[in-house]
Amino acid sequence: MRGRAAGILRPLSLSLAIAAACFSAVVAGSMLAAYVAERDNPYAASTAMPSLQARLAASPIDDAAKQEIRQVDVQLRRNFFERRELAGEGRWLLAAGLIATLVGARFYAALRHKLDHPPLDAGREEPDWPVVAHRNAGAMAAMAVVGGVALAATVLFGHGPLPHAMPAPRAGTDGAAVIPAGPETAWPAFRGPAMTGVVPPGDWPDDWDAATGRNILWKCPVPGQGNSSPVVWGNRIYLTSASRKERWVHCIGTAEGRILWSRKVASPPESAEIDAELEPFEMTGYAAPTAVTDGEHVWATFADADVVCFDAEGRQAWIVNLGKPDNQYGLASSPLLWGDLLILQHDMGVEAEDGLSTLIAMNKVTGDIAWETERPVPNSWATPILIGSDEGLERNELVTCGNPYVIAYDPATGKELWRAKGLGGDVAPSPVFAGGLVFAVNTDSQAMAVRPGGSGDVTETHVVWTNEDDLPSLVSPLASRAHYLHVETYGIVTCLRATDGTVLWQHNFECHLQPSPSLVGSLVYLPNEVGKTFIFPLADAFTLRRTCDIGEPQSASPAFSAGRIYIRGARNLYCIGKAGGS
Repeated sequence: MRGRAAGILRPLSLSLAIAAACFSAVVAGSMLAAYVAERDNPYAASTAMPSLQARLAASPIDDAAKQEIRQVDVQLRRNFFERRELAGEGRWLLAAGLIATLVGARFYAALRHKLDHPPLDAGREEPDWPVVAHRNAGAMAAMAVVGGVALAATVLFGHGPLPHAMPAPRAGTDGAAVIPAGPETAWPAFRGPAMTGVVPPGDWPDDWDAATGRNILWKCPVPGQGNSSPVVWGNRIYLTSASRKERWVHCIGTAEGRILWSRKVASPPESAEIDAELEPFEMTGYAAPTAVTDGEHVWATFADADVVCFDAEGRQAWIVNLGKPDNQYGLASSPLLWGDLLILQHDMGVEAEDGLSTLIAMNKVTGDIAWETERPVPNSWATPILIGSDEGLERNELVTCGNPYVIAYDPATGKELWRAKGLGGDVAPSPVFAGGLVFAVNTDSQAMAVRPGGSGDVTETHVVWTNEDDLPSLVSPLASRAHYLHVETYGIVTCLRATDGTVLWQHNFECHLQPSPSLVGSLVYLPNEVGKTFIFPLADAFTLRRTCDIGEPQSASPAFSAGRIYIRGARNLYCIGKAGGS
Protein backbone atom coordinates (compact mmCIF):
# COMPACT_ATOMS: atom_id res chain seq x y z
CA MET A 1 0.00 0.00 0.00
CA ARG A 2 2.78 2.42 0.93
CA GLY A 3 4.48 1.71 -2.38
CA ARG A 4 1.22 2.30 -4.32
CA ALA A 5 0.70 5.66 -2.53
CA ALA A 6 4.28 6.62 -3.18
CA GLY A 7 3.83 5.67 -6.84
CA ILE A 8 0.93 8.19 -7.07
CA LEU A 9 2.47 10.98 -5.02
CA ARG A 10 5.91 10.85 -6.63
CA PRO A 11 4.80 12.01 -10.10
CA LEU A 12 2.58 14.64 -8.47
CA SER A 13 5.61 15.93 -6.54
CA LEU A 14 7.64 16.01 -9.72
CA SER A 15 4.84 17.89 -11.55
CA LEU A 16 4.64 20.41 -8.71
CA ALA A 17 8.38 20.97 -8.76
CA ILE A 18 8.44 21.44 -12.55
CA ALA A 19 5.41 23.76 -12.57
CA ALA A 20 6.78 25.84 -9.68
CA ALA A 21 10.20 26.04 -11.34
CA CYS A 22 8.62 27.25 -14.59
CA PHE A 23 6.51 29.79 -12.67
CA SER A 24 9.63 31.05 -10.83
CA ALA A 25 11.51 31.36 -14.11
CA VAL A 26 8.70 33.43 -15.66
CA VAL A 27 8.52 35.72 -12.62
CA ALA A 28 12.32 36.11 -12.47
CA GLY A 29 12.46 36.81 -16.20
CA SER A 30 9.73 39.42 -15.96
CA MET A 31 11.48 41.14 -13.09
CA LEU A 32 14.79 41.07 -14.93
CA ALA A 33 13.15 42.58 -18.01
CA ALA A 34 11.55 45.29 -15.86
CA TYR A 35 14.90 46.04 -14.24
CA VAL A 36 16.63 46.34 -17.61
CA ALA A 37 13.83 48.66 -18.77
CA GLU A 38 14.16 50.80 -15.65
CA ARG A 39 17.91 51.23 -16.11
CA ASP A 40 17.21 53.38 -19.12
CA ASN A 41 16.00 56.90 -18.40
CA PRO A 42 12.27 56.80 -19.23
CA TYR A 43 12.40 60.44 -20.23
CA ALA A 44 15.03 59.69 -22.85
CA ALA A 45 12.84 56.90 -24.21
CA SER A 46 9.81 59.17 -24.36
CA THR A 47 8.96 60.37 -27.85
CA ALA A 48 7.08 63.42 -26.56
CA MET A 49 9.44 64.80 -23.90
CA PRO A 50 12.43 65.88 -26.08
CA SER A 51 10.25 67.87 -28.47
CA LEU A 52 8.37 69.50 -25.58
CA GLN A 53 11.62 70.43 -23.85
CA ALA A 54 12.96 71.92 -27.06
CA ARG A 55 9.74 73.86 -27.49
CA LEU A 56 9.97 75.21 -23.94
CA ALA A 57 13.65 76.13 -24.39
CA ALA A 58 12.70 78.17 -27.46
CA SER A 59 9.84 79.88 -25.60
CA PRO A 60 10.27 79.79 -21.78
CA ILE A 61 6.89 81.44 -21.18
CA ASP A 62 4.95 78.88 -23.24
CA ASP A 63 2.45 77.80 -20.57
CA ALA A 64 0.88 75.19 -22.87
CA ALA A 65 4.25 73.47 -23.29
CA LYS A 66 4.82 73.57 -19.52
CA GLN A 67 1.44 71.94 -18.91
CA GLU A 68 2.08 69.21 -21.50
CA ILE A 69 5.49 68.51 -19.95
CA ARG A 70 3.87 68.16 -16.54
CA GLN A 71 1.28 65.74 -17.92
CA VAL A 72 3.93 63.60 -19.63
CA ASP A 73 6.08 63.73 -16.50
CA VAL A 74 3.18 62.63 -14.27
CA GLN A 75 2.39 59.69 -16.58
CA LEU A 76 6.03 58.57 -16.75
CA ARG A 77 6.35 58.75 -13.00
CA ARG A 78 3.06 56.91 -12.51
CA ASN A 79 4.37 54.11 -14.74
CA PHE A 80 7.61 54.09 -12.77
CA PHE A 81 5.89 53.65 -9.41
CA GLU A 82 3.55 51.01 -10.84
CA ARG A 83 6.63 49.02 -11.90
CA ARG A 84 8.04 49.43 -8.41
CA GLU A 85 4.87 48.04 -6.87
CA LEU A 86 4.89 45.11 -9.30
CA ALA A 87 8.54 44.46 -8.45
CA GLY A 88 7.65 44.27 -4.78
CA GLU A 89 4.83 41.83 -5.50
CA GLY A 90 7.14 39.86 -7.79
CA ARG A 91 9.59 39.22 -4.97
CA TRP A 92 6.91 37.50 -2.92
CA LEU A 93 5.68 35.50 -5.91
CA LEU A 94 9.23 34.40 -6.75
CA ALA A 95 9.89 33.41 -3.14
CA ALA A 96 6.69 31.35 -3.10
CA GLY A 97 7.59 29.69 -6.40
CA LEU A 98 11.08 28.78 -5.22
CA ILE A 99 9.76 27.33 -1.97
CA ALA A 100 7.21 25.24 -3.89
CA THR A 101 9.95 24.04 -6.28
CA LEU A 102 12.21 22.93 -3.43
CA VAL A 103 9.35 21.26 -1.52
CA GLY A 104 8.21 19.36 -4.63
CA ALA A 105 11.76 18.26 -5.44
CA ARG A 106 12.36 17.19 -1.87
CA PHE A 107 9.21 15.03 -1.79
CA TYR A 108 10.07 13.57 -5.20
CA ALA A 109 13.46 12.47 -3.93
CA ALA A 110 12.13 11.16 -0.62
CA LEU A 111 9.25 9.14 -2.07
CA ARG A 112 11.48 7.00 -4.29
CA HIS A 113 12.44 4.95 -1.21
CA LYS A 114 8.78 4.03 -0.66
CA LEU A 115 8.11 2.35 -4.03
CA ASP A 116 7.20 -1.37 -3.87
CA HIS A 117 9.24 -1.97 -7.01
CA PRO A 118 12.03 0.53 -7.61
CA PRO A 119 12.25 1.70 -11.22
CA LEU A 120 14.79 0.08 -13.49
CA ASP A 121 17.75 2.05 -14.60
CA ALA A 122 18.76 1.87 -18.24
CA GLY A 123 20.25 -1.55 -18.98
CA ARG A 124 20.02 -2.74 -15.37
CA GLU A 125 17.49 -4.85 -13.46
CA GLU A 126 18.26 -2.91 -10.28
CA PRO A 127 18.99 0.82 -10.29
CA ASP A 128 22.34 1.93 -9.06
CA TRP A 129 21.00 3.60 -5.90
CA PRO A 130 24.20 5.49 -5.05
CA VAL A 131 24.15 6.95 -8.58
CA VAL A 132 20.44 7.87 -8.29
CA ALA A 133 20.96 9.47 -4.89
CA HIS A 134 23.91 11.42 -6.20
CA ARG A 135 21.86 12.52 -9.22
CA ASN A 136 18.91 13.63 -7.03
CA ALA A 137 21.20 15.50 -4.64
CA GLY A 138 22.88 17.24 -7.55
CA ALA A 139 19.55 18.25 -9.06
CA MET A 140 18.32 19.69 -5.77
CA ALA A 141 21.60 21.52 -5.24
CA ALA A 142 21.34 23.01 -8.72
CA MET A 143 17.76 24.12 -8.03
CA ALA A 144 18.87 25.71 -4.75
CA VAL A 145 21.74 27.55 -6.45
CA VAL A 146 19.50 28.84 -9.25
CA GLY A 147 16.78 29.86 -6.79
CA GLY A 148 19.28 31.60 -4.51
CA VAL A 149 20.79 33.51 -7.42
CA ALA A 150 17.33 34.54 -8.64
CA LEU A 151 16.25 35.63 -5.19
CA ALA A 152 19.45 37.60 -4.67
CA ALA A 153 18.94 39.24 -8.04
CA THR A 154 15.45 40.40 -7.04
CA VAL A 155 16.79 41.87 -3.81
CA LEU A 156 19.52 43.74 -5.65
CA PHE A 157 17.62 44.64 -8.79
CA GLY A 158 13.97 44.66 -7.71
CA HIS A 159 13.66 48.24 -8.84
CA GLY A 160 15.87 50.96 -10.15
CA PRO A 161 16.40 54.46 -8.85
CA LEU A 162 13.86 57.20 -9.23
CA PRO A 163 14.03 58.61 -12.76
CA HIS A 164 15.04 62.17 -13.49
CA ALA A 165 13.65 64.22 -16.32
CA MET A 166 17.04 65.81 -16.97
CA PRO A 167 20.46 65.86 -15.31
CA ALA A 168 20.62 67.70 -12.01
CA PRO A 169 21.83 71.23 -12.62
CA ARG A 170 25.44 72.11 -11.95
CA ALA A 171 26.95 75.50 -11.42
CA GLY A 172 27.27 77.25 -14.76
CA THR A 173 24.91 75.04 -16.77
CA ASP A 174 21.75 77.08 -16.26
CA GLY A 175 22.88 79.88 -14.01
CA ALA A 176 21.88 77.92 -10.92
CA ALA A 177 24.20 76.28 -8.45
CA VAL A 178 23.60 72.96 -6.74
CA ILE A 179 22.15 73.74 -3.32
CA PRO A 180 24.40 72.33 -0.59
CA ALA A 181 22.81 70.05 1.98
CA GLY A 182 23.21 71.44 5.47
CA PRO A 183 21.59 73.48 8.23
CA GLU A 184 22.88 76.75 6.79
CA THR A 185 20.32 76.49 3.96
CA ALA A 186 17.60 74.77 5.95
CA TRP A 187 14.07 75.91 6.68
CA PRO A 188 13.45 72.91 8.96
CA ALA A 189 10.23 73.75 10.80
CA PHE A 190 7.10 75.88 10.86
CA ARG A 191 8.13 79.52 10.23
CA GLY A 192 11.81 78.69 9.87
CA PRO A 193 14.91 77.92 11.95
CA ALA A 194 13.75 79.92 14.99
CA MET A 195 10.06 79.27 14.24
CA THR A 196 9.36 83.03 14.36
CA GLY A 197 9.08 83.86 10.65
CA VAL A 198 12.45 85.67 10.57
CA VAL A 199 14.36 84.79 7.39
CA PRO A 200 18.18 84.44 7.49
CA PRO A 201 20.18 87.04 5.53
CA GLY A 202 20.39 86.36 1.80
CA ASP A 203 19.57 87.51 -1.70
CA TRP A 204 15.83 86.86 -1.78
CA PRO A 205 13.42 87.52 -4.67
CA ASP A 206 10.95 90.35 -4.11
CA ASP A 207 9.02 90.24 -7.39
CA TRP A 208 7.14 87.35 -8.98
CA ASP A 209 4.03 86.72 -11.02
CA ALA A 210 2.56 83.38 -12.09
CA ALA A 211 0.56 84.89 -14.98
CA THR A 212 3.73 85.96 -16.82
CA GLY A 213 6.07 83.37 -15.29
CA ARG A 214 8.31 86.11 -13.86
CA ASN A 215 10.74 84.55 -11.37
CA ILE A 216 8.64 81.36 -11.17
CA LEU A 217 11.39 78.74 -11.52
CA TRP A 218 8.98 75.81 -11.40
CA LYS A 219 5.71 74.61 -9.95
CA CYS A 220 4.92 71.07 -8.88
CA PRO A 221 1.42 69.60 -8.44
CA VAL A 222 1.04 68.38 -4.83
CA PRO A 223 -1.13 65.28 -4.37
CA GLY A 224 -3.95 65.46 -1.85
CA GLN A 225 -5.13 68.26 0.38
CA GLY A 226 -3.28 69.98 3.17
CA ASN A 227 -2.66 73.33 4.82
CA SER A 228 0.75 72.43 6.21
CA SER A 229 3.70 74.58 5.18
CA PRO A 230 6.77 73.27 3.34
CA VAL A 231 10.03 72.57 5.17
CA VAL A 232 13.39 72.39 3.40
CA TRP A 233 16.76 70.77 4.02
CA GLY A 234 19.39 70.88 1.29
CA ASN A 235 17.87 69.67 -1.97
CA ARG A 236 14.67 68.28 -0.46
CA ILE A 237 11.31 69.79 0.42
CA TYR A 238 8.84 67.96 2.66
CA LEU A 239 5.06 68.42 2.69
CA THR A 240 2.10 66.55 4.13
CA SER A 241 -1.44 65.93 2.88
CA ALA A 242 -4.33 63.89 4.19
CA SER A 243 -7.95 62.85 3.89
CA ARG A 244 -10.28 61.24 6.41
CA LYS A 245 -8.80 57.77 5.79
CA GLU A 246 -5.27 58.41 4.47
CA ARG A 247 -2.23 60.47 5.43
CA TRP A 248 0.73 61.19 3.16
CA VAL A 249 4.25 62.60 3.40
CA HIS A 250 5.79 63.92 0.18
CA CYS A 251 9.41 64.68 -0.72
CA ILE A 252 10.05 67.09 -3.61
CA GLY A 253 13.42 67.89 -5.19
CA THR A 254 14.40 71.55 -5.16
CA ALA A 255 16.31 71.43 -8.46
CA GLU A 256 13.45 70.66 -10.83
CA GLY A 257 10.35 70.53 -8.67
CA ARG A 258 9.57 66.84 -9.06
CA ILE A 259 8.22 64.47 -6.45
CA LEU A 260 11.05 62.20 -5.33
CA TRP A 261 8.74 60.07 -3.23
CA SER A 262 5.26 60.04 -1.73
CA ARG A 263 4.53 57.70 1.14
CA LYS A 264 1.19 56.70 2.59
CA VAL A 265 1.45 56.59 6.37
CA ALA A 266 0.98 53.10 7.81
CA SER A 267 -1.16 54.06 10.80
CA PRO A 268 -1.90 51.95 13.90
CA PRO A 269 -5.39 50.37 14.11
CA GLU A 270 -6.72 52.92 16.60
CA SER A 271 -6.24 55.73 14.07
CA ALA A 272 -9.05 54.37 11.88
CA GLU A 273 -11.50 54.58 14.80
CA ILE A 274 -10.44 58.18 15.47
CA ASP A 275 -10.74 59.12 11.80
CA ALA A 276 -14.31 57.79 11.67
CA GLU A 277 -15.40 60.31 14.35
CA LEU A 278 -13.07 63.26 13.71
CA GLU A 279 -14.56 66.31 11.97
CA PRO A 280 -11.92 69.06 11.70
CA PHE A 281 -12.83 72.46 10.30
CA GLU A 282 -12.53 72.75 6.54
CA MET A 283 -10.06 75.62 6.95
CA THR A 284 -7.76 73.35 8.97
CA GLY A 285 -8.36 69.93 7.44
CA TYR A 286 -6.55 66.71 8.27
CA ALA A 287 -3.01 67.95 7.48
CA ALA A 288 -2.68 71.35 9.16
CA PRO A 289 0.50 70.78 11.23
CA THR A 290 3.79 71.49 9.48
CA ALA A 291 6.45 68.76 9.51
CA VAL A 292 9.94 69.16 10.99
CA THR A 293 13.23 67.73 9.63
CA ASP A 294 16.90 67.41 10.57
CA GLY A 295 17.97 66.37 7.08
CA GLU A 296 18.20 62.68 7.96
CA HIS A 297 14.57 62.20 9.01
CA VAL A 298 11.27 64.02 8.77
CA TRP A 299 8.59 63.95 11.48
CA ALA A 300 4.94 64.75 10.73
CA THR A 301 1.68 64.97 12.67
CA PHE A 302 -1.93 64.96 11.54
CA ALA A 303 -5.39 65.88 12.84
CA ASP A 304 -5.98 62.41 14.32
CA ALA A 305 -2.82 62.73 16.49
CA ASP A 306 -0.74 60.31 14.42
CA VAL A 307 2.95 61.16 14.88
CA VAL A 308 5.15 59.51 12.24
CA CYS A 309 8.85 59.44 11.37
CA PHE A 310 10.28 58.78 7.89
CA ASP A 311 13.92 58.69 6.84
CA ALA A 312 15.14 60.82 3.94
CA GLU A 313 14.55 57.98 1.47
CA GLY A 314 10.91 57.54 2.45
CA ARG A 315 11.13 54.53 4.76
CA GLN A 316 8.74 54.75 7.72
CA ALA A 317 10.77 54.41 10.92
CA TRP A 318 8.01 54.55 13.53
CA ILE A 319 4.50 55.81 14.22
CA VAL A 320 2.62 56.59 17.43
CA ASN A 321 -0.97 57.70 17.93
CA LEU A 322 -1.44 59.98 20.94
CA GLY A 323 -5.15 59.26 21.29
CA LYS A 324 -8.26 60.98 20.00
CA PRO A 325 -7.91 64.77 20.21
CA ASP A 326 -10.74 66.10 22.36
CA ASN A 327 -11.25 69.38 20.52
CA GLN A 328 -13.11 70.74 17.51
CA TYR A 329 -10.07 70.98 15.24
CA GLY A 330 -8.10 67.81 15.69
CA LEU A 331 -4.39 68.18 16.34
CA ALA A 332 -3.14 71.36 14.62
CA SER A 333 0.03 72.31 16.52
CA SER A 334 3.31 71.66 14.67
CA PRO A 335 6.18 69.69 16.24
CA LEU A 336 9.67 71.02 16.95
CA LEU A 337 13.06 69.41 17.57
CA TRP A 338 15.37 70.02 20.51
CA GLY A 339 18.38 67.72 20.66
CA ASP A 340 17.09 64.15 20.58
CA LEU A 341 13.56 65.21 21.54
CA LEU A 342 10.53 65.76 19.35
CA ILE A 343 8.28 68.15 21.28
CA LEU A 344 4.57 68.61 20.64
CA GLN A 345 1.92 70.82 22.27
CA HIS A 346 -1.16 68.61 22.62
CA ASP A 347 -3.88 70.85 24.11
CA MET A 348 -7.39 69.43 24.42
CA GLY A 349 -10.70 69.93 26.19
CA VAL A 350 -13.26 72.74 26.40
CA GLU A 351 -12.13 73.95 29.81
CA ALA A 352 -8.78 73.91 31.55
CA GLU A 353 -10.46 71.99 34.39
CA ASP A 354 -10.91 69.04 32.01
CA GLY A 355 -7.23 68.29 32.63
CA LEU A 356 -6.64 66.92 29.12
CA SER A 357 -3.91 69.21 27.77
CA THR A 358 -0.27 68.12 27.83
CA LEU A 359 3.14 69.03 26.51
CA ILE A 360 4.84 65.89 25.18
CA ALA A 361 8.49 65.13 24.43
CA MET A 362 9.24 61.97 22.44
CA ASN A 363 12.52 60.29 21.61
CA LYS A 364 12.97 61.26 17.97
CA VAL A 365 14.65 57.93 17.13
CA THR A 366 12.13 55.56 18.71
CA GLY A 367 8.95 57.56 19.36
CA ASP A 368 9.02 56.64 23.07
CA ILE A 369 7.70 59.27 25.50
CA ALA A 370 10.63 61.00 27.23
CA TRP A 371 8.48 63.26 29.40
CA GLU A 372 4.91 64.55 29.52
CA THR A 373 3.65 67.59 31.44
CA GLU A 374 0.03 68.51 32.14
CA ARG A 375 -1.02 72.03 31.08
CA PRO A 376 -3.67 74.22 32.79
CA VAL A 377 -5.28 75.26 29.49
CA PRO A 378 -8.03 74.00 27.12
CA ASN A 379 -7.60 73.21 23.41
CA SER A 380 -5.38 75.39 21.23
CA TRP A 381 -3.75 75.48 17.78
CA ALA A 382 -0.55 77.29 18.73
CA THR A 383 2.94 75.93 18.10
CA PRO A 384 5.60 76.52 20.79
CA ILE A 385 9.01 78.14 20.19
CA LEU A 386 12.43 77.59 21.79
CA ILE A 387 14.54 80.47 23.07
CA GLY A 388 17.87 80.29 24.87
CA SER A 389 21.53 81.18 24.84
CA ASP A 390 21.39 82.21 21.17
CA GLU A 391 19.02 84.99 22.25
CA GLY A 392 21.18 86.02 25.21
CA LEU A 393 19.29 84.07 27.88
CA GLU A 394 20.98 82.12 30.66
CA ARG A 395 18.82 79.04 30.07
CA ASN A 396 16.70 77.37 27.40
CA GLU A 397 12.98 78.06 27.55
CA LEU A 398 10.17 76.37 25.65
CA VAL A 399 7.46 79.03 25.28
CA THR A 400 3.82 78.03 24.72
CA CYS A 401 0.50 79.86 24.34
CA GLY A 402 -2.94 78.76 25.54
CA ASN A 403 -5.96 80.19 27.31
CA PRO A 404 -5.22 82.06 29.60
CA TYR A 405 -1.44 81.69 29.91
CA VAL A 406 1.84 82.16 28.17
CA ILE A 407 3.88 79.39 29.86
CA ALA A 408 7.61 78.61 29.58
CA TYR A 409 9.05 75.14 30.30
CA ASP A 410 12.47 73.54 30.60
CA PRO A 411 12.74 71.61 27.30
CA ALA A 412 14.93 68.94 28.90
CA THR A 413 12.47 67.93 31.61
CA GLY A 414 9.10 69.59 30.91
CA LYS A 415 9.22 71.44 34.23
CA GLU A 416 7.29 74.73 34.23
CA LEU A 417 9.53 77.79 34.62
CA TRP A 418 7.11 80.72 34.51
CA ARG A 419 3.64 81.75 33.40
CA ALA A 420 1.95 85.04 32.51
CA LYS A 421 -1.82 85.44 32.33
CA GLY A 422 -3.49 87.44 29.58
CA LEU A 423 -4.73 85.31 26.66
CA GLY A 424 -8.27 84.12 25.92
CA GLY A 425 -10.31 82.03 23.47
CA ASP A 426 -9.06 79.12 21.35
CA VAL A 427 -5.49 80.31 20.89
CA ALA A 428 -4.16 79.82 17.35
CA PRO A 429 -1.32 82.35 16.81
CA SER A 430 2.08 81.08 17.90
CA PRO A 431 4.40 83.23 20.04
CA VAL A 432 7.48 85.03 18.70
CA PHE A 433 10.64 86.37 20.31
CA ALA A 434 12.73 89.43 19.44
CA GLY A 435 14.74 92.09 21.27
CA GLY A 436 14.61 90.19 24.54
CA LEU A 437 10.80 89.97 24.64
CA VAL A 438 8.26 87.20 24.05
CA PHE A 439 5.19 88.40 22.11
CA ALA A 440 1.87 86.54 22.33
CA VAL A 441 -1.58 87.44 21.01
CA ASN A 442 -5.08 86.12 20.37
CA THR A 443 -8.47 87.55 19.49
CA ASP A 444 -10.96 88.38 22.25
CA SER A 445 -8.07 89.02 24.65
CA GLN A 446 -4.94 91.07 23.98
CA ALA A 447 -1.45 91.25 22.55
CA MET A 448 1.22 91.12 25.25
CA ALA A 449 4.98 91.49 25.53
CA VAL A 450 6.59 89.39 28.27
CA ARG A 451 10.17 89.49 29.50
CA PRO A 452 11.42 85.86 29.84
CA GLY A 453 13.69 84.49 32.53
CA GLY A 454 11.26 84.71 35.45
CA SER A 455 9.93 82.14 37.90
CA GLY A 456 6.37 81.26 38.88
CA ASP A 457 3.51 83.60 37.96
CA VAL A 458 5.16 86.68 36.40
CA THR A 459 1.97 88.44 35.27
CA GLU A 460 2.56 91.40 37.58
CA THR A 461 6.33 91.61 37.16
CA HIS A 462 7.31 90.62 33.60
CA VAL A 463 4.45 91.76 31.32
CA VAL A 464 5.96 94.85 29.66
CA TRP A 465 2.89 96.06 27.71
CA THR A 466 -0.48 94.97 26.33
CA ASN A 467 -2.61 96.05 23.37
CA GLU A 468 -6.18 95.29 22.22
CA ASP A 469 -6.31 96.76 18.68
CA ASP A 470 -7.68 94.48 15.90
CA LEU A 471 -6.29 91.23 17.25
CA PRO A 472 -5.66 88.11 15.11
CA SER A 473 -7.62 84.88 15.48
CA LEU A 474 -5.30 82.76 13.33
CA VAL A 475 -2.23 84.51 11.89
CA SER A 476 0.96 84.40 14.00
CA PRO A 477 2.66 87.73 14.70
CA LEU A 478 6.03 89.10 13.58
CA ALA A 479 8.62 91.09 15.53
CA SER A 480 12.03 92.73 15.35
CA ARG A 481 13.96 94.64 18.00
CA ALA A 482 12.15 97.83 17.06
CA HIS A 483 8.74 96.73 15.77
CA TYR A 484 5.94 94.28 16.52
CA LEU A 485 3.21 93.47 13.96
CA HIS A 486 0.00 91.43 14.15
CA VAL A 487 -2.52 90.62 11.43
CA GLU A 488 -6.28 90.54 11.90
CA THR A 489 -7.90 87.81 9.77
CA TYR A 490 -10.04 90.16 7.69
CA GLY A 491 -7.24 92.40 6.52
CA ILE A 492 -6.19 94.90 9.20
CA VAL A 493 -2.46 94.98 9.99
CA THR A 494 -1.30 96.77 13.15
CA CYS A 495 2.32 97.78 13.75
CA LEU A 496 3.48 98.73 17.26
CA ARG A 497 6.75 99.87 18.78
CA ALA A 498 8.20 96.66 20.23
CA THR A 499 9.62 98.24 23.37
CA ASP A 500 6.50 99.95 24.73
CA GLY A 501 3.49 98.86 22.62
CA THR A 502 2.80 102.28 21.08
CA VAL A 503 0.68 101.92 17.91
CA LEU A 504 2.70 103.27 14.95
CA TRP A 505 0.28 102.57 12.10
CA GLN A 506 -2.60 100.43 10.84
CA HIS A 507 -3.47 99.44 7.29
CA ASN A 508 -6.50 97.58 5.96
CA PHE A 509 -5.70 95.30 3.00
CA GLU A 510 -9.42 94.53 2.66
CA CYS A 511 -8.91 90.81 2.08
CA HIS A 512 -8.80 87.56 4.03
CA LEU A 513 -5.40 86.80 5.58
CA GLN A 514 -4.56 83.27 6.78
CA PRO A 515 -0.85 82.50 6.17
CA SER A 516 1.62 84.01 8.64
CA PRO A 517 4.02 86.80 7.57
CA SER A 518 7.80 86.56 7.21
CA LEU A 519 10.48 89.16 7.89
CA VAL A 520 12.98 89.28 5.01
CA GLY A 521 15.65 91.75 6.00
CA SER A 522 13.63 94.88 6.75
CA LEU A 523 10.69 93.81 4.57
CA VAL A 524 7.49 92.03 5.57
CA TYR A 525 6.22 89.37 3.15
CA LEU A 526 2.51 88.98 3.96
CA PRO A 527 0.52 86.40 1.91
CA ASN A 528 -3.25 86.53 1.63
CA GLU A 529 -5.74 83.72 1.06
CA VAL A 530 -5.97 84.11 -2.75
CA GLY A 531 -2.22 83.80 -3.37
CA LYS A 532 -1.08 87.43 -3.38
CA THR A 533 1.91 88.48 -1.26
CA PHE A 534 2.14 92.06 -0.03
CA ILE A 535 5.68 93.37 0.49
CA PHE A 536 6.24 96.40 2.72
CA PRO A 537 8.87 97.65 5.19
CA LEU A 538 8.61 96.88 8.88
CA ALA A 539 9.03 100.54 9.79
CA ASP A 540 7.45 103.45 11.61
CA ALA A 541 5.16 104.21 8.63
CA PHE A 542 3.37 101.98 6.13
CA THR A 543 4.43 101.94 2.48
CA LEU A 544 3.39 99.15 0.11
CA ARG A 545 6.46 98.16 -1.88
CA ARG A 546 5.00 95.52 -4.19
CA THR A 547 2.27 92.91 -4.63
CA CYS A 548 3.22 89.49 -6.03
CA ASP A 549 0.90 86.66 -7.09
CA ILE A 550 1.03 82.88 -7.55
CA GLY A 551 -2.45 82.85 -9.08
CA GLU A 552 -4.12 80.31 -6.78
CA PRO A 553 -5.40 80.17 -3.19
CA GLN A 554 -2.83 79.91 -0.42
CA SER A 555 -3.24 78.84 3.21
CA ALA A 556 0.29 77.80 4.16
CA SER A 557 3.19 80.03 5.18
CA PRO A 558 6.17 80.19 2.78
CA ALA A 559 9.59 78.55 3.24
CA PHE A 560 12.91 80.27 2.42
CA SER A 561 16.07 78.38 1.46
CA ALA A 562 19.21 79.20 -0.55
CA GLY A 563 17.82 82.28 -2.26
CA ARG A 564 14.53 80.64 -3.18
CA ILE A 565 11.02 80.93 -1.75
CA TYR A 566 8.72 77.90 -1.70
CA ILE A 567 5.00 78.68 -1.58
CA ARG A 568 2.32 76.03 -1.24
CA GLY A 569 -0.85 76.86 -3.11
CA ALA A 570 -4.10 74.93 -3.08
CA ARG A 571 -2.90 72.71 -5.95
CA ASN A 572 0.81 73.37 -6.55
CA LEU A 573 4.09 74.05 -4.80
CA TYR A 574 5.81 77.07 -6.35
CA CYS A 575 9.54 77.80 -6.42
CA ILE A 576 10.30 81.53 -6.58
CA GLY A 577 13.81 82.63 -7.45
CA LYS A 578 15.67 85.44 -9.16
CA ALA A 579 16.50 84.61 -12.77
CA GLY A 580 20.14 83.53 -12.84
CA GLY A 581 20.32 83.43 -9.03
CA SER A 582 21.25 80.52 -6.80
